[in-house]
Amino acid sequence: MSASATIEAVREYYGSALKSSADLKTTACCAAEAPPPHLASILERIHPEVTERFYGCGCPLPPALAEAFGHPASNVDFVEGYIEDLAAAGVADESVDVVVSNCVLNLSPDKPRVFAEIWRALRPGGELYFADVFARAFKLALEDRCEDYGQVAWYLGTLPEHPHAFELDGHHRFETGRPLLVCGNTAEMLTATRYAPHFRVDGDRSVHHGLFDCSPGTLAAAGRDGATTGCC
Repeated sequence: MSASATIEAVREYYGSALKSSADLKTTACCAAEAPPPHLASILERIHPEVTERFYGCGCPLPPALAEAFGHPASNVDFVEGYIEDLAAAGVADESVDVVVSNCVLNLSPDKPRVFAEIWRALRPGGELYFADVFARAFKLALEDRCEDYGQVAWYLGTLPEHPHAFELDGHHRFETGRPLLVCGNTAEMLTATRYAPHFRVDGDRSVHHGLFDCSPGTLAAAGRDGATTGCC
């Protein structure tokens, strides 16, 4: 199917065929679990016309994002355009802190261009947070392998709704106050993004210990100085 045909098919399905979530032909994209209480309370305040056209696909609302409905009108802009060409919609280079997407990237006929545009629009340290094939991505100059520099991270327990533990992704669960050995990439994610105020990371890259052991057996094993290990 050509790009134009794909765009037209998406427009027809989501613009005409679907009038509400009751018209969905499949539940494959819908999250199995209910949203957490602090998000459910926000959803209750959203107009039914919006919630009736919510088609599942997870609930990509990242921790440490701004308070719900706490912004002045001047801080909100609505623009129309294609996600493959955010520049045409007026989104400037390195002007965005967080890109949040609810199962839209998979509808694009040109996914490489979508990611290129997101990369262009994000500030250094900015984050792509979306419900789709992936769950987490940062605009950082990461290494192509997990390298071991002996770095240790502590979660401070300061993220709202996450006082006891925080899951960065499927491989990293940080318990409050408990040290966790991390690779250089994970250390960068914790210190060069909006999560930096919520973590303490000891160590730098002055000493290289080789590759960070990412095998499943080591993820639960005790590391140096009593710290458990985790990797990206």
